[in-house]
Amino acid sequence: MKFNPQSEVRYRVELASRYLKEAEEAAQRRDHRSAVASSQLCAENAAKAVIALYRIPSWSHDPSHELLEVIQNLRPEWRRILSRSRRGATLDIRLRNMYNDSCTGA
Repeated sequence: MKFNPQSEVRYRVELASRYLKEAEEAAQRRDHRSAVASSQLCAENAAKAVIALYRIPSWSHDPSHELLEVIQNLRPEWRRILSRSRRGATLDIRLRNMYNDSCTGA
């Protein structure tokens, strides 16, 4: 099977959009567990859409390592935007915290 980056990106964006909608609906119902689960899947698939621009995303639920690698291929101004944080944390730390917190329930 041949990898089609455009198809993979579209697929991941569609998944991320659906999970975002589910998260918003769950939050309105005050179903916090479902809102958090759908939010995490939205973030995961959005990250995998970016990764798919450069290579086949892994099956991992934590694409932070891959995302950090492909970010090096982005235009410098986009890398600067992604690396900024109001709290001063690096993108690396923010990604790892996001995935560690979702896995540990913190």
